[in-house]
Amino acid sequence: MGIGDDILKDFLKQHPEAAEGNLSEDDLRILIGNYQQRKNESSDNDFDGLSPEQMHELVYFPMAMPGSISIRENCEDEIIDQVPLYALSSLLLNHIVSAGKIKLTPKGNLPVTVCEILYSSNNLYFPYKVFVKKIVEDDIPYIWVIKDYLLFEGIVKKRNNILTLTVKGEKYLLKTKKEQLKQLLFFFTQRLNWMNFFDNNEDVSGKLGWAYSLYLLKKYGSESQSNYFYSGKLYLAFGHLNKIGNSKFDQAYQTRFFDYFCEWFGFTKIDRGKGQFSSGNYQIIKSDLFDKLFS
Repeated sequence: MGIGDDILKDFLKQHPEAAEGNLSEDDLRILIGNYQQRKNESSDNDFDGLSPEQMHELVYFPMAMPGSISIRENCEDEIIDQVPLYALSSLLLNHIVSAGKIKLTPKGNLPVTVCEILYSSNNLYFPYKVFVKKIVEDDIPYIWVIKDYLLFEGIVKKRNNILTLTVKGEKYLLKTKKEQLKQLLFFFTQRLNWMNFFDNNEDVSGKLGWAYSLYLLKKYGSESQSNYFYSGKLYLAFGHLNKIGNSKFDQAYQTRFFDYFCEWFGFTKIDRGKGQFSSGNYQIIKSDLFDKLFS
């Protein structure tokens, strides 16, 4: 029996008169509409108590729903400066501004000297860090991410293999740090391909419902929880879209959401135990920075 059959069965259980054939089309349409509205506004165990309507808002209009999760209105600049990936993007941008330009390598990558500055200023975690032999853009994923961010958003431009600030970039510098952070979050969650962090065909584990994951972290993150605790709740909500099986879903979710997204934005503190790779059983709590950023 499919989801549609379950809904029909529930509808007829609540409204047995609909099966008797005595209602007009208009009356039946009103009955179905009222049923659907009640269902959309009702708490759903699959969504950890949120209603389908609330989940829809979290998925398609993240951070816009009151009472779910959003950046604090009075979030101070000094708090935003503590977000690791934001700090790195600002460092790279300021380097371009102060130098006037950055000449890229023949491959189009940032020069090693710039990569070393970025790497030494905020040495972020990523699962295969132990294998890095040289500090170059290709081997340090968060470095190419912040470069791509500045390029994709039109903050800088590449011409003749040289990076320079754009007019749009000059306007970006005038924005508040909160606006800049929102723009970085939008790029990372909406435009960046998370399969770069765990390639598995067209699977969307981790990125789909990222705001719901933050909502769960806000709700449960004060106490240490396993990564499987969170991936289990995501699987319950979105498992019908899973194409790779439960274990791969767990691994993709853990790698993309926790190892990259949460680590690079400073949202979590993770105890990986003896295993430093994405097959391990993590114990996770939300960071102090998370609570200072989100309400």
